[in-house]
Formats: sequence, C-alpha cells, structure tokens
Amino acid sequence: MDWQAPLLPAAAAWLIERHAEGRRCDLRAVRCVLPGARAGRVLLHLLLRQCAERGLRLVPPQVLTPGALAELLVPGDARTASTLECTLAWMHVLREARPEHIAPLLPTRPDFYDWPAWHELAGTVAGVVDELSAELLSLRDVARVAARMNMEREADRWAALERLEARYRERLAREDRVCPHERRREVIAALVDGATPVDPDHQLVLVGVVDLARVHRAIVRAYGDRATALIHAPETFASGFDVDGCVERNFWSGRPIEIPDDQLIIADRPADQAQAVIRCLADLGGAYRPEEVTIGLGDEKLAPTMTQAGQWADIAVHDPRGLLALHGRPFRLLQAGLEWVRDPRFFAFAALVRHPDVEGFVRRLLGKAKPPAGPTPEWTESKPVEHVPEDVPFNAGLEGQAPKDSKDDVAADDHTIVEWLTVLDRYHTEHLQDDLGSAWLGDEKAARRMQILHDIVAKLYSPLVGDRRPLTQWFEPILEVLRNAYGHLDVHAKALSDARVANTCIEIAKNLGSLTGAAPGLQPDVDGPTALRLVLAQLAGMRVPEDPRSGQIEMLGWLELHHDPAPVLVLAGCNDGAVPQAVTADAFLPDGLREHLGVLSNGRRYARDAYLIEAIRRSRVKCTFIAGRQAADGEPLTPSRLLLAGDLELLPSRILRLCDPNHARRWALPYGAPPSGATSGFRIPEPGPPVEPPAMTVTEFGWYLRCPFRYYLKYVRRLRLVDDSAVELDALQFGNLTHDVLQRFGEDPAVADSVDPEQIARYLEEVLDDRARATYGARPLPAIRIQISRLRQRLLAFAPHQARRRADGWKIRRCEFELPEATYLQIPDQAPMRIKGKIDRIDQNVRDGSWMIIDYKTSESGHSPDKTHRAARGSASQWSDLQLPLYHHLAAQHGYTGPVQLAYMNLPKKPEQEALHVARWTPADLDDAVGTARDIVRSVRAGRFDMMADFAARYQDDYANICQTRVFGGADDLEAEA
Repeated sequence: MDWQAPLLPAAAAWLIERHAEGRRCDLRAVRCVLPGARAGRVLLHLLLRQCAERGLRLVPPQVLTPGALAELLVPGDARTASTLECTLAWMHVLREARPEHIAPLLPTRPDFYDWPAWHELAGTVAGVVDELSAELLSLRDVARVAARMNMEREADRWAALERLEARYRERLAREDRVCPHERRREVIAALVDGATPVDPDHQLVLVGVVDLARVHRAIVRAYGDRATALIHAPETFASGFDVDGCVERNFWSGRPIEIPDDQLIIADRPADQAQAVIRCLADLGGAYRPEEVTIGLGDEKLAPTMTQAGQWADIAVHDPRGLLALHGRPFRLLQAGLEWVRDPRFFAFAALVRHPDVEGFVRRLLGKAKPPAGPTPEWTESKPVEHVPEDVPFNAGLEGQAPKDSKDDVAADDHTIVEWLTVLDRYHTEHLQDDLGSAWLGDEKAARRMQILHDIVAKLYSPLVGDRRPLTQWFEPILEVLRNAYGHLDVHAKALSDARVANTCIEIAKNLGSLTGAAPGLQPDVDGPTALRLVLAQLAGMRVPEDPRSGQIEMLGWLELHHDPAPVLVLAGCNDGAVPQAVTADAFLPDGLREHLGVLSNGRRYARDAYLIEAIRRSRVKCTFIAGRQAADGEPLTPSRLLLAGDLELLPSRILRLCDPNHARRWALPYGAPPSGATSGFRIPEPGPPVEPPAMTVTEFGWYLRCPFRYYLKYVRRLRLVDDSAVELDALQFGNLTHDVLQRFGEDPAVADSVDPEQIARYLEEVLDDRARATYGARPLPAIRIQISRLRQRLLAFAPHQARRRADGWKIRRCEFELPEATYLQIPDQAPMRIKGKIDRIDQNVRDGSWMIIDYKTSESGHSPDKTHRAARGSASQWSDLQLPLYHHLAAQHGYTGPVQLAYMNLPKKPEQEALHVARWTPADLDDAVGTARDIVRSVRAGRFDMMADFAARYQDDYANICQTRVFGGADDLEAEA
C-alpha cells in the first residue's frame, strides 16, 4: 500500500473491497492485527465511516494486538499462574536462595525482610523471562550463547538463573499453578508441527505490523495462505520486508533518510521543544481542524511539559493512553500516607497535611464541608466517616480569644486550610519537634489543637494499622483509605479534576480486584505499610483512560504515529535513545548478547524506526521534526541518528546546525502568556492611612531606623513569615532559650549571689537541660542538639565571669524587668507614647550604689553596643538602634537614677574571652538618641513609611519578596531581639 497516503484509511478500503456483498460488509471471520489498541480503534472508526459512505452495513472484524492474538490462541485456564503469581513465586525463590546461589545475579542482597526490594527484583527477572519466552528461548539457550561468546560471567549468571527457574516452577506447582510460558511453548510447538491447526474459519490480516517476536511469527505462519500482511510502502520496496511483513534489517539500516532542513527545528530545553510545537500549530493559522493535527512525542517524558504549554496557549491535548496514576491525587495521597506511616516524623506529617484531599478530609470531619447531595458514587460503597465529637472542637479552649500579640495573626475560629497549616508551622517553628510519637510540647491549648489535627489525619490512615497478614487481605483496607478521602466524588463530577480522581479510584479498585485471586501460599505476610509499598509499585505504571473531547489534539508516542491518519504531524523529542529507540544499559541482556540471541536489539530497533520515519513523513501533508539540545537538568542531548542518515555531502552542515547553540530556539515566555510591559506588573503595596499605635516596643525603633516600610509590614500590618523549613534554632530562638536559662538563674538568690563558678555552672546546666527538654522535647533534631551543646559551653564559660562580677560587688536586682504600664516617652506638642519592653538584667554595685543596665547577647561576633546601635550613613554616623539609650531614659522613670551604665553581656565561647561590653556614650549622645526616638513616633503617627534603599544585608529580611529586593550575604551575624 503506497505510503503517499495514510495507512489505515487505505487498509479499511482494502478490507471493504474484498468483503462487501450487496448491502453488507461482513468481516466477522477476519482477525485484524495492529501494533496498538488505539490503531485498532481508529481502524474500526474508519471502517464504520467508509461503510456508511458506501451505504453498507458493517459486521466488524476482531481487532487484536500481537500479544492479544497469542492469548487468544493460548488461553489460560484455572491452573495458569497470573502475572502477580509469577512475580511472587520469583520473589520467594530469590529471597530464599542461598547467598552463593544468587551471588552471580545479585552480589549485594537486599535485606531479608525488605519485601518491596525483593518484589522489584522479581519483577525484573519475570520481565526478562517473558521477553525470552516471546522469542521461544529458554534460560539455558541464553547460557549456551553466552558461553559461545566467551562471556563467562554472563554464562554463570544465566546458569544460576536457570537453576533458580526450576525452583520457581516447583514453587508454582506447590500451589497448583503452572507457568503460562510452559503451555504457550507446547501450543506453539503443536502449531509449528501442524498437529494443532488454527481455526480454519478465520483469516488473519496484519495491518502495518513491521516487527514481530518469534512466537507471533509462528502463529502468523500457522495461518498459511489465510494470513495477509498489509505493508505501507511502494511496490519497489518489496525487498525491504520479509515473508511475515516485517522490516528487513539490512535493507533499512543502510538506507539514506532525507529530511529537509525546513522540516527540522532545533530547540534548547524541554520547555523550548514544547513551545516550538505550539508555534508550529499557531503557524497553521486554523487551516486544519484539531482532529487533523497530531503532536508526536519521541521522548514520552515531554508529555507533562507539552500539556502545560498547551494550557498556556489554550490548546487542549489528549493522551489516548490515559493519565499515569503515578501523577494522580489518589496515588499521591497513598504515597504521602505511606511516608508518614512508615516514619511518623514531622516533615512527613507536614507534607501529608498539605495534600489538598487530606485538607478536605479534615474539613469534612470538622463539619466545615458537607459531601454534595446525590447518589453514592458507583465506584465504592462509601462508608460514612464519623465526625469529631462536638464537645471536642478543633479550636478547643480558644473560643472568643482575640490575638494577644503579633504571633497570633489568624482568627482563632478560622478552620480554613490557612489556619491549621499556620498552627502546624508555628508549632514546628517554636518547638522543632521531629518525633511526633512523643508528647506534645508547649502550652496546653496549642498541644490540644495539634493532638486533634494529628488524630484526624491518623483516622484517615487507620485502616493501614494492624498485624501482619497476607498481601491481598490489605487491598480492602487500602481501598477504605480511598473511600474515606474520595467516597463523596463521582465520575460525573462537574470539576474535571474530581472526575479524574473518581476514575482513578475506579481503575485502582479494578486493578486490585483482579489480583485478589492470587494463591494464598505465594502471598507474603506483611504489615500495612509494606503492603502499601507493594501495591504502589504495582500501580505506578497504571494509566487511567480519559475519553476524548471535541477540540482536542491527540498526543501520541513514537510507535503510535505510523497508524495515525492525521495529515499534520509535529514530532518533538527527536533525540538518540528515543528516535530511534535504544537501550544502553540492560542489567540482564546487554545489546551484544541480544544480537546473538536474535531478540530485540538496538540494531533491530534502528531498522524498524528508520522505516517508520520514512512511512510517517511521506504519508503526511505536513511534517515537522523537533530535536532538543539539553535535558531539563542541563545534560546535553544527542540528536537522532536518523537526522544524520542523509546525503553525506550535506552531513557536515547538518551536524553544525544540530550542535551549534546559536541555532537552538529559545522562548522566554510561553505562547499565550501576557506580553511583558516596560515595568513590573507586581506592585509594592502602598501603606494604608495612618494608624495611631496604642504603644510601641523598644525594639520597634531599630526596625524603623533600618527601613520604615519593613517596620510598617512587621508592626502595623503585623506580617510574619511562618513555615516548616527550619531544622535548627534561629537567632531569636537561640536567644530566647538563653534568656530563659539566665532568667531562672537571676531570680534564684541562692545561686545569683554565689561567687563559686562551679556552683553557677552546675545550676545553669540543670536549667538548660530542663528548658530545652520542655521546649524541644527529649529527642530534638540533631542540629538542635549541637546548638544546645554550644550554648552549654557558653554558659560554662559565662560562670566564672559572673562569679567574679559578684565578687566585685555587683548584685542582680532585676531579671527580665518588664517596663510598667505607666511608661511613656514624652513627645513635645503631641500626646506621650506608651513604651513596652523588657530589660534583660539590672545590676547594682553594693559598694557605690551605681546601676548597670545589661542586655544579653549570643552573637558570634560579640559586637560592642556602639557598633550595633550606630551605623555609617555617608560621611556621618547615625543611630541604627535605640534599645539601650531608651532603656536608660525609661528606667529613670522607675527609680533607676544616678550613675547608670549601659552594657552588653555577651556569652563568650571561652572563659578567657571578654564578656562585658560597656557603652561609652556621652549624655549628649543619649539625648540625641531620645530625640531620634521622638522623631520616629511622630513619623509613625504621620504614616511615613518609605522604603530604605540600603537595607543592610546582615539583617534578616523576611519581607524581601514583598519589597522586591534580594539580600546577598548571610545572616551569620544575626542577634536575637529578645
């Protein structure tokens, strides 16, 4: 059949012409064999359409793939082992084999109880056996060929595998099962000998089947003259095909393939390949209907990128193979649950809680969302989920509680996902608890909220908890998890995503239902998480079919394109390894061994794909090939050898074009994205109208000096960055822990008045252990344990400094002294501003009565007060913080007068390092600082919140995204604000 036109319309016409009688076309005695299921559906559609055009009534043929043809002639019976049973039998044999027997196959054995690892290995072995069986080869045949090739290690491996195969058959026989390959070989042998003829009433028509395994060739030849191969090529190419209609390797391997330059596009990365496809479709200008255009993918990994590009361009693409269950919400729900059930740590729990369907489950249990009215979805007999008792609401103990401070910026009665995810993130930020199996930390209200959230999520996955049992007995509990999460969804849901979820659940239920008949003796006794791992491995390659809709463009894989009748094709992924297909690393059958065995090898694949690319491009009105230069991770890609198989004189220019990065097309924006403007479309939010703050904290003034706009975000809008990414204490948490320990020390006069450094050190260690355990649990994260050890070292170094200070007459009078409510900063011509703050420590010298206001610091640098409070701005030095000067000014309102010094008490790393850093400011400096504070109050009241262009990189900037700035450099020099 000449390849100047598509194959399937011509094949349909050929069938009708030979079987049409009167007003009827009876094809019931015809078995049509096509390479794929989609090609069979298209052929039936074309037969119906052409018969309708001719006024004929069609009796359709039986449409099969080569594999289905073999199963039709060699049907299994009750004793034939299923695919799962074969894999399980291999799993037991490999797992129970003695180390020396399995060493040629697997030098490093998995753990004996790692069932999923053994199952994966067994699946690989079973797949190799299937492939060899399709070529009518035994394991002994492979061992003999390897020995003749002097491949001693390979020969040993296959000899070992042959010995294990005998045990595999014994294991099946023990369960009254027979390997399906044994019966197939018997039937095929009878067909070849003529002892068992095929059904004489049927004809066999192979439609464009250009590569067959030996078992399929034997079946075709058994039909004799009743088998016909329809070959898509001109008559002059007859020498390019063998008696079975398959390609002749030598003919096609050396044949030149001329692809014009105007049909070839070089794109840089996968996203650029997808954009090249979209641009090609746009260039068609609507001249073709969507049904007349096909997107081809040489590399199937391009499918998600291609789909996303189509969405940007408002082009709907359809993958007839269906959607991979691996990428679906139900699979991810089970996978996320598995990670948490196996290892109940915070990060697994946090990832699980962020799954949208876990959020929906939580909301339904809390009564915030009700399932839609209507009949129960047909995919499941949904069991009602019990609600949390009304006397235990999610916000138990928080009713009517308004936010007390800047950390409570979410309403207590808010049950949305934002609220409880914020609760989760705040809990982690405050306690960094990794092991969720231990007691909850913190105050009772927060712990109760976390416990309720934890219990609700645990309820979803509770079916997976239980004693070990046979594998298939876990199928129903796994489906129960899906019922709990998706029992309210229906395949007729209005939302496409919900309909896809329901369809995925149906396919999972069907898949598991087909496996429940596995022989009990072959099933391992496993716990719930192990069973789920095995099930997910089984489901990973499953596809969920999706009905096509009008206006969609089909997206087909390389081997499906030949039988597609669309006149326009755009093929992406024309790179070596994909087109032509090639396997570069096979654990059991390297390509050299494949060649000698006569099974599918890279050479055979090249000949097949060389023919296919010629048949594809010559039967299309318009055909475009796109090759990529780089993979998504930046690895270079090799162009397809088929693109280099043309005229030798033109080969150098083709190579230069393929390899020159300047020829690769790139697109900064996807097709369909709004055009970029001269300025950014993201606007920095404008501050709102002036708001009179009822009070200001001492630390606020430093924030305003660093950047008024960031002050506005932090203290007026009260924005905080809360996430669960932390794995160690930040500067604020480290400082707070330090302050807690030192406060306990300063408030205990029995120790605070001590001049014995060893007594002080012991006390500080005990308090540190107690506070760390209460805040971060008995088993904190490794990084936190290191930080606690560092703090312990600093406290021990601090002890002799404190002992000497007490001996010099300095006595601790106040610790964590909170400024009384009646503490005001007087503002001339305006109302005074109430100031809040907490002074870390106030000491008095019992000898001369002088005072010292001390602020604890834990920074690595041990900066002096002047360095942290003043910063160079141009040629002058300006205030960058007002904490200590304000403490000096405000403490005087409460009796701390006379000689008052200001100092930092930095906890040193070593006892010999300096700990106390006293400020050297003059009274004029302090007056200037107070004047600056008054100016800041006036500015805040007036709503002046300009952004500081030179925000210092050494300060942590949680607002960089809002401010549209980036901070280079680290936060190594951060100091706690506490």
